[in-house]
Amino acid sequence: MTIGCFLSGLLGFSLRLLGFSLCLLGRLGCLLFSLCSLLGGFLHRSFFCLGCLGCVLLSLGCVLPRGVDLGQGIHATESGIAPLGIVYNSAHLTFAHDDTIALDDGIGGWAVSHFDAVDIDSGKLVLDGVGNPFNVGAIVRTAAAERVDHLYLGSATAPDHDKVNKTALGTARYLTWTEFDSGVPAVEAARADGYQVIAIELTSDALPLHEIPMETDVALAIGHEDRGCTPATLAACDGVAFIPQLGKVGSLNVAHAASIAIYEARRRSWCR
Repeated sequence: MTIGCFLSGLLGFSLRLLGFSLCLLGRLGCLLFSLCSLLGGFLHRSFFCLGCLGCVLLSLGCVLPRGVDLGQGIHATESGIAPLGIVYNSAHLTFAHDDTIALDDGIGGWAVSHFDAVDIDSGKLVLDGVGNPFNVGAIVRTAAAERVDHLYLGSATAPDHDKVNKTALGTARYLTWTEFDSGVPAVEAARADGYQVIAIELTSDALPLHEIPMETDVALAIGHEDRGCTPATLAACDGVAFIPQLGKVGSLNVAHAASIAIYEARRRSWCR
């Protein structure tokens, strides 16, 4: 853990301890005033102010991020993406201006020292008829997190739809997209840009996601929430993969399925 992380945690703990102490002192003072009204209003107001100050410090100590490297001054939040670095479970990821990520330490026990300088391609997605804007927003957010920078939309809801931002939370600004009348021209456009297009769909000839070849840069095709990818779209793709499921439910929400597939494609690119 870096010195910045330690100091941040120590500062937060100190503020919480001081706030708790002042809250306790204020409550005791008010109690004493109630028992002995001869102390007068001045002492009562003083103890009341101490109690309020204690509550503020206690709240500040609880809100202060724990484990954040104050030396970097940057951390991942719900509302944004760190442009320079993230401290996450003692791992420091440095994002350069090119497509390179350097990792200084392990993440949650994973051995990642061989990722010291990994070239990360910008991924692509084909959305074939995905219509629910909340699903599209969730897909966009995952895509932005995993450096997918372009969407080929085949009759799918666009990220600039009013309701998409409910789940995208502003991350659509990190992506571009092109729109097509159906999934087939969207797949053809991705292939023309040099991408191997793999549909995520359960068909008789589909391979498990972890077994399908991904030797080149991949664009994943994600289908409609109920109908999936159309037969024409599947025929235009280079391959079809399914996500193995071991439980009693045979389907996943389309945004969740997209997240799993995007991560697997990204993992493959790391390991080349």
